[in-house]
Amino acid sequence: MLDTRDSRAELEVDGGIKADNVADVVARGAQVIVAGSSVFVGEGSIAANIAALRTRMNPPSE
Repeated sequence: MLDTRDSRAELEVDGGIKADNVADVVARGAQVIVAGSSVFVGEGSIAANIAALRTRMNPPSE
């Protein structure tokens, strides 16, 4: 919808973002990710949880 209206707005997704679904959310067009619980209540340290999200959002190219 944003594309069809030539909008410059960024698509933000807030809620339910986890390392196992963040790549799909980004692939579907999200440009801003809010991942509070995944970062602060996740299985690892805060730094490890952020790293997991970043890695899955931007997988290394083959």
